[in-house]
Order: sequence, then C-alpha cells, then structure tokens
Amino acid sequence: MRLSLRAALATLLLLLPAAVLAQPRVLDEIVAVVGSKPIFRSEVDGLTYRTAAQRQLAPSDELWWRLLSDVVDQSVLAITAERDTTIEVSDAEVNQGVESRVDQIAQQVGGRSRIPTVFGRSEAQLRTELRPQVREQIYADRLRRRFMQGVRISPTEVRAWLARIPVDSLPVIPTTARVAHIVRRIEPSEAARQQAFQAITAIRDSIASGRSTFESMAIRFSDDPGSGRLGGNLGEQNLNIYVPEFRAVAASTPVGEVSQPFRTQFGYHILRVLSRNGDRADVQHILLRISSGGVNPAPLIAYLNTVRDSLLAGAPFERLARTHSQDSSSSVIGGRVVDPQSGQRDLVLAALGPQWTTVVDTMREGQISRPARVDLLDGSPAYHIVLLQKRTPEHRVSVESDYNEIMAQALREKQFIDLDAYVQRLRHEVYVEYRGKARDLAARFASSAQR
Repeated sequence: MRLSLRAALATLLLLLPAAVLAQPRVLDEIVAVVGSKPIFRSEVDGLTYRTAAQRQLAPSDELWWRLLSDVVDQSVLAITAERDTTIEVSDAEVNQGVESRVDQIAQQVGGRSRIPTVFGRSEAQLRTELRPQVREQIYADRLRRRFMQGVRISPTEVRAWLARIPVDSLPVIPTTARVAHIVRRIEPSEAARQQAFQAITAIRDSIASGRSTFESMAIRFSDDPGSGRLGGNLGEQNLNIYVPEFRAVAASTPVGEVSQPFRTQFGYHILRVLSRNGDRADVQHILLRISSGGVNPAPLIAYLNTVRDSLLAGAPFERLARTHSQDSSSSVIGGRVVDPQSGQRDLVLAALGPQWTTVVDTMREGQISRPARVDLLDGSPAYHIVLLQKRTPEHRVSVESDYNEIMAQALREKQFIDLDAYVQRLRHEVYVEYRGKARDLAARFASSAQR
C-alpha cells in the first residue's frame, strides 16, 4: 500500500525519497472528521516525523496531537471561509498554488521526471490530488488574514506587554543608520573585457570539444560561488527571475547545447539548458567577472564631486539620485538604501560592512560624504556619495525609542491569541469528530488540562 499523498508530502519535505519509501506502511485509519472531510492517521504521522526531526525532538503523542489540532483548525477555517459569500477563491489562484507546490516537490525529489518514481503517480495525477489541498489552504489563509487584520492594539496594551518583560531581558538594539547614496559604477577597460571574453570562449571550446565537462569547468573557474561549487547548476527556475540578457539566451539555446558567450551586468557567461518547459528551465552556467583593476577612478570621483557640490548648494538629493545614480535598486527610490529582504530603512551599521562603516562613522546626520569606494549588492565595484539621514546609537529597547517595533511584536502576539480563541469558537459551528488514537489523546489532554 502506498502512502497517502499528504503523508508522502509531509515526510518528503524532510527525508530523501528512499527514506520516504522506507517508512512503515500500515493500514491507514481516519483519526478525525471535519465537516465531511476525513483526516487520515498517515497524514498526521508524516507531519510528526518531519516536525520532530526539524526540531531535533523525539516524536511524541503530545506533538502528534498538537499537529492534528493544527490540521483540524485549518479545515475549520476553510469550511467557514467557503460558507462566507464575501470570500472567493478563483481557479486561477488554485492553479498557481498547485504549480508552486509541484515546483517545490520537483526540487525535493531531483526534478519532475522523478515524481512518478517517488509518488507512484504521474505529474497530472499529482496536480489533481493537490487541488483540494491547495484550495483549502487558500480559503483558510484568506479568512485567517482577514481576521488578523481586524485585530487592533492600544498604546496602553503595548506598554503593558513590554512591562511583562524583565528589564535585564530586554534586547539591546545595535547602532543603526538610515542612508541614501548616489552611485557611479567602475567600467572595466576594453582590455579587461577582451581578456574575460577570451577566457570564457576558451572554456566553452574546451567543453564543446569534449576535453572538459561543463561541471568541472564551473567548479574550477566560475565566479558565481553559489552555483560554481555545484557544477554550475542553477536548478529549475522560472526564467523571469533572471536579468533580460540571461533570460533571452536561456530561452533560445537548444536543450543540451552550450550557448555562445554573452555579457550581463555581472560579467561574461556561458550556459547549458538541461530541460525547458514553457517559462521554466533547468540551467547550468559559468560566470567570469570582468576585472576592474587598473581603471583610473579620477573621472568618477570628479563626477560625484560635481553632484555633491549641487547637493550642498541645495539641490534635492532624491532628484539627483534618480538622474545620476547607476545603482538601479536605489536610484528609483531617490537613492534610499533598504534591506533587500525586509524593505527596512534603518540598517544595522555593522552589517553594512567596513566600506560603509568607514564612511558613516565619521558623519553627522544630514551630512553628505565625499566620494568613496563601494562594492554593490551584485558585486560590481563603484564609487558613491552617502547621505546620512538618521543614526540611532546602540540602546536597550524602550517604548520611547522603539515604539513601532514593540507595537508590531505586541500586536503579532495579540493576533495569534485572538485567532486561537476565534478558531475555538468556530469549532462549535463546524462538525468535528475524533476517532481512534485522536479520541484517546483528546480525552487524555483534556483531563491533564483540568488538573
């Protein structure tokens, strides 16, 4: 008997495919019914194996019961959301969610071609079985999000939340800085470009002739550390994630062939397409960066000094950043530097690196630095001038200086507490029945809670 899809998916997220197949396969049983939907023991067992291993815990009845409760809560939310005529989930949303889930599964098992071997189902069958799960998740998430957005917290509640934390346990916030900059990139010399082009061409010729493998050349020469150590493998990705030049070559190169050398903002590349399906492709590449050594920075420094003079004379920083900066990620927002993951403006100064700290450490708020060398997020060398908009010294967190951050944490805790109470109320409006092991554990943990 093969594992149910939910159990196989839950276990697969943690273990290798062989280990999934090696899990004990006992006759399945229904442990709960929510509305008319059964929840199988294999599903909860799979979640328990995964969660216990992730947290380096031994599987336990308590963990098993807690995870079953989470599954039941999601089903209760989904059923309630489906009854609500103001909440709609389109087929397009479900299709997108199914494709995302299939992509994750394919990455876990080593490609789409491995799906039938691991699951005993074709990719089409997998999609069909995933659809109700994805639809339920979207409905539940939509109702959960709507409820949490309606939770409010008052300043009095925020202060009371912080007061519960002992003073010596409050975190220390390191020095942060809010900065903006105007960037001019160091353009490599023609000689450096030719040298990089000749080198990437020689690498391609060696691969094309059969003297070397793509993987060995990537490991030896690629300047992309993430994929280089993996033999150049970028994995199966949507082509839209790549810069236009890379995307165009990956979309047009015949499967199995090595492309001609081409240039992007990162340097010179060659790539090989292992497979392609619509807008998705499994790609390997080798990158050679173009050396900027020997380039005279004097013209860049002079250019930035001219811009700086205009700023000191009263020109708006944001306008000049949009006009003169060559850092596309910051120029469009007036030169503001933000955390690429969170979008936060106040950045931990030490995390910016020595090139930034050397400049900012000596500045006052509102001051504009002289031109200084910097490496951009994409690794490109450049010079920039920096505006220090705000500096917050290291301090222990307090309502006076960190109210917004404290409020966000206090609100998040209140949202989860209120959501849990809301779901418990909904359980009285949706049919829930426990069976077998779940019924026994429900009685045990209810008895423990009363003591």
